[in-house]
Amino acid sequence: MNRQPSLFPDDEIPPVRPFPYGKDITAKRHRDNAFSKLANQHLGEETKSQMRERVFLFVAKCRNGATTEEIADALRMKVYSVSARMSELKAQGRLQAAGRRHTTSGASAGVWKIR
Repeated sequence: MNRQPSLFPDDEIPPVRPFPYGKDITAKRHRDNAFSKLANQHLGEETKSQMRERVFLFVAKCRNGATTEEIADALRMKVYSVSARMSELKAQGRLQAAGRRHTTSGASAGVWKIR
């Protein structure tokens, strides 16, 4: 399988902290909900890793950062899937808060940029 060339020079790629296989970063949020646990296990680390990279690369392209809703719309992913991958990226130290802006519903949402 051929890999696509990187969008970033090597010195601009943030270091990636290893993410423990099978760890559910959002476990506290869904408070032992059986369906959430099952969904987390069902995805598998390879799928979550690919989704994380898609989210990261999209945010990297956004000069003014991006909200969870904007990322979900652009990548055609569910908001809750994007939110979980963003939690993982934050835990890895790859995303940082960059302010707030309004969503399509008018609610205030966090804006995120790469570190």
